[in-house]
Amino acid sequence: MTQSPQTAPKGFSKAFWVSNTVELFERMAYYAVFIVLTIYLSSILGFNDFEASMISGLVSGGLYLLPIFTGAYADKIGFRKSMIIAFSLLSVGYLDLGILPTLLEAAGLVEYGEVARFSGLPDSNDRWMIVPVLFVIMVGGSFIKSIISASVAKETTEATRTRGYSIFYMMVNFGAFTGKTIIDPLRNAIGEQAYIYINFFSATMTILALLSVLLLYKSTNTAGEGKSMREIGQGFLRIIMN
Repeated sequence: MTQSPQTAPKGFSKAFWVSNTVELFERMAYYAVFIVLTIYLSSILGFNDFEASMISGLVSGGLYLLPIFTGAYADKIGFRKSMIIAFSLLSVGYLDLGILPTLLEAAGLVEYGEVARFSGLPDSNDRWMIVPVLFVIMVGGSFIKSIISASVAKETTEATRTRGYSIFYMMVNFGAFTGKTIIDPLRNAIGEQAYIYINFFSATMTILALLSVLLLYKSTNTAGEGKSMREIGQGFLRIIMN
């Protein structure tokens, strides 16, 4: 029996493929950095184990809390603008993670090589410059958590949604695998400096994602966008009550 035109599955839109591609880039960037974030904080910036774990834990917690707010704001400004904001923030944040150690080394607080040699960095307040950098990454990442999966939902129909999310989660898993895997050979090749250079890899991935959105992402499914702040507030209240 042939399906009617109304129920027959159709192909996916360009916006769907762009959404999945930038999700791949973002996952590669995220896991490359966050799989070694605690080590970066201790081995590169001189935080003790408690401080490194506390900072890393707060960033991880924020990544799961902030989407409540950033997701609501994304409904107001639209997914394309939200992606541009997200990948701009992530690109700046990851670049800063790579640049900050260079500034600390130039200040004579540390010398990087296969092993970092501290010259006062563990006692310096300069290392706390990492906090606003991580905050920028946290805000950018919180946008991604809410808008990419929602974009996939908008760009699929009831007939194609199962296949659409199968592709989406394949991209998530492949990105996570690649991001986690790349750090080990890099560390074996250059030592602890790998924890610095991996940030430039992540920045490259998010810049590619940003360019993909700017040049290729255009969706005709804009239902729900442009909500007023009152509507956003009412929706947020419903979330809290639930």
